[in-house]
Amino acid sequence: ASGRTKVEGVKDDELPDELRKLSPEQRKAEIDKKTAARKNLNEKLAVLVQKRDAFVTEKKRSAAPAKASSFDRAVEDTLKAQTRR
Repeated sequence: ASGRTKVEGVKDDELPDELRKLSPEQRKAEIDKKTAARKNLNEKLAVLVQKRDAFVTEKKRSAAPAKASSFDRAVEDTLKAQTRR
């Protein structure tokens, strides 16, 4: 999917049953189709994650303001910083 392995380089016995019975040209077409579908789903997921993040941010703003020095806020900020790496 990421282009690291060529379809031709994979042994038949390492392929899933649904790909094993296809010709090499059909395998490539099937893999290309699944790659395109995965890319489409990842794009949709990215949009949904962005909407969710905006929703959560808005809910936090509308909630009672938290103290900037609270322990919970410090833990939350640390986790956010770590997940960005």
